Amino acid sequence: MQVDIELTIINASSFELVKLTKIIPSGYFVEDATERGWGLSIRSLVESHGQPEELMKSFLHPLHYIVCNELKKYNMVLRVGIFFSTACCTVRINQIEFLSDMQLALEISTYPTASE
Repeated sequence: MQVDIELTIINASSFELVKLTKIIPSGYFVEDATERGWGLSIRSLVESHGQPEELMKSFLHPLHYIVCNELKKYNMVLRVGIFFSTACCTVRINQIEFLSDMQLALEISTYPTASE
């Protein structure tokens, strides 16, 4: 199962792209999706495979300070895409405190792949 995780900042403009690029930790980059209506997205340079809950925690841990301090004025969504051999898969998220602590909404989407 491949997992794609991004932190989307809904109401940020492309003007703030330069500021975000300067404050995010190494290993992350900012994607400008404002033309598609998604705002700016913080993404990891590392491809993710494994259990979504642990991957979400690993993704967010280095961003905790920035999200809780520098970005708290924005509406943010943690978007998780799960790529599996069929579009049907069950994912259990046992603890969501780490999301509520950062005041993040969660969006999970599944996508079929050609093979697993």
